[in-house]
Amino acid sequence: MDKTNKDTLVNNVMKIDNLLGILKESYEKLEVVQHGLNNYLEKKRLLFPRFFFLANEDLLSILKETRDPKRVKPHLKKCFEAIKSLEFDEENKISAMISIEGEKVDFLRIVDPNAAEGAVERWLIEVEECMIKSNRDAILKALTDYPKKERKDWVQLHKGQAVLCVAMAYWTTGAEEKMIS
Repeated sequence: MDKTNKDTLVNNVMKIDNLLGILKESYEKLEVVQHGLNNYLEKKRLLFPRFFFLANEDLLSILKETRDPKRVKPHLKKCFEAIKSLEFDEENKISAMISIEGEKVDFLRIVDPNAAEGAVERWLIEVEECMIKSNRDAILKALTDYPKKERKDWVQLHKGQAVLCVAMAYWTTGAEEKMIS
């Protein structure tokens, strides 16, 4: 193939001995590499199922950024709906998630990507768990506050997702009670 780089004229390239055999052999090697890469990406997707939402190129981009977790930020939208970014401190520890609307939800505990020793999927699993627990905590706080505060004050005090969840729960309860009576 070095000959084709040196001389790019088609007529000269076609004169290379056994060109078809060389191309077939190269194609077979490429298929082996592609198969190995697909197996590797499949294993990573099975470890962190949200990777199934990503194209191979995006997943490779994430997996190659094991040293700098901040470089995963552009791909967060594809893994987590309505999440714009994560809040990192100076030590690259993650303390909060930020929605597309700019609403910040602090995590109940800090996630340290460095502790995952380069395994992006491990610290992303921790982030996902913190998202769930932090949202659950916000919803429980909003649920507890709902009967105690004026609605206007309550809405402004709590996170948007918690407000929607609790408001719908109370609305459903009220609707069911009206249907029964």
